[in-house]
Amino acid sequence: YLSVINGLKHPGQWISLLRAISKSDEQIVIMEDYLYLKDYLDAFLASFLLPMKIKNIPKWRGIDVSEIVFDEARREIGGYSLIINILYFKSFARIKEAGINPKLIIDWHENQTIDRALNLGMSKNFPQALRKGYQGFLVSDFYSSLTPTVYERDNNLLPNEIFVISEKLVKRRKKYSNEFVIRLAPAFRYQRAMNFSNLNKNYPKDILVALPMLFSEANQLLELVLDSQMSKETKIIVKKHPTITKHELLANVVLAKDERLNFTDDDLTDLFHESILFVTMTSSAAIEAVSCQTYVAIIANRNNATANPLEHIVEPNYWRLCYTPNCIDLAYKHAKVNSVSNKTNYLVPLSERTFAEFIN
Repeated sequence: YLSVINGLKHPGQWISLLRAISKSDEQIVIMEDYLYLKDYLDAFLASFLLPMKIKNIPKWRGIDVSEIVFDEARREIGGYSLIINILYFKSFARIKEAGINPKLIIDWHENQTIDRALNLGMSKNFPQALRKGYQGFLVSDFYSSLTPTVYERDNNLLPNEIFVISEKLVKRRKKYSNEFVIRLAPAFRYQRAMNFSNLNKNYPKDILVALPMLFSEANQLLELVLDSQMSKETKIIVKKHPTITKHELLANVVLAKDERLNFTDDDLTDLFHESILFVTMTSSAAIEAVSCQTYVAIIANRNNATANPLEHIVEPNYWRLCYTPNCIDLAYKHAKVNSVSNKTNYLVPLSERTFAEFIN
C-alpha cells in the first residue's frame, strides 16, 4: 500500500503514525521513507518556477479557461498543495533507485493533482507497469475531474485503464473520447448494502441524516430537517462526515447542537434497518440507502449547483430533491407508504469473475 499522508499538524502526530506503520502487519509504503532533504528543497524551489512556465492553456469544451488556470497557478506558488505533488512525482524516481519495480499499480482515482503526479511519475520511471485507476464511488456529474480528457491522456496524466462500478458510468467517462479504456470493477465498499436483507427491517420510522463535509452545507441540510413538521417520536440519527470531528462540527454549525439530534458512529448499513428516510446532500452513501430499501431525500444546494449523486443512475421514484422543510415532510410521508426496490443491478457485484477481470 502506497499511502499519501495528509492532515498531520505537528511532529508528535508523525511519530505516532510512523510507529503504527512499523508495527503493522500490512506492508505500508510512504514516500517520506524514500525522499532526501535535497528533494524537499528542489520541490520548494520548483513550486515558485513551475507556475511561471505555463504558457498555453487548452480550451475546455471550447471554453477559454486560461484566466482561471493562471489565477490558480499564482495562488499555488510556494504552496503546500503544489509542493506535495512535486514531491510525490519525485518519489517514484527514489522508489526505483531502491530496487522496487512494480508491474501493476491500482490508483484510487479521483483525478486530482495527486493522481496526476502519480501517473506522471509512474509513466516516467516505470513505463512498462500497467496503471489502473479505480473509481469506487458514486458521485454527481459536477465532479468533472472524474471524466478524462484527451489533453490529460496525451501528457501521461491518466491511468492506462479507468474502472467504474456502474454500467451507467461507462458512457459518461467516454464523454470526450471513445478511445479511453473504461472497464467495470466490483463496487467493493457497497457490498454489504448490495447484500442487504429486509427481513430484519422492523417497521422503521427513524430519519437517518448524513452530513456533508462543508459546514455551510451541513447547516443547510440541518435547517431543513429541523424545520420540518416531524413528530417528537421521530428519531433523527446523524452521521457526521468522517473527515470532521464532532468537536469541529459543533464549533462551526450551531444547528448541530440541537437536542433532537442523535449522533452515531454505527455502520450505515446497520442503521438502514431502523430508518425509513435517508437525508443527504452529496453523499455517495445515497446509493447504499437505495440498495437497503430506504427512500432518499437529496437536499438542494441554495448557494451552489446541486450535486445529486443519484441523478441519471437511480430511477427518480426512489429519491426526491428537497428545497424546503415541507419537502422533507412529503418525503417522509411518501416513504411510509411506498416500497423502495432492493435493486442491486445499479452496481457491479463482487464475485470471483468480476474480481479477476479487475485485478488481471
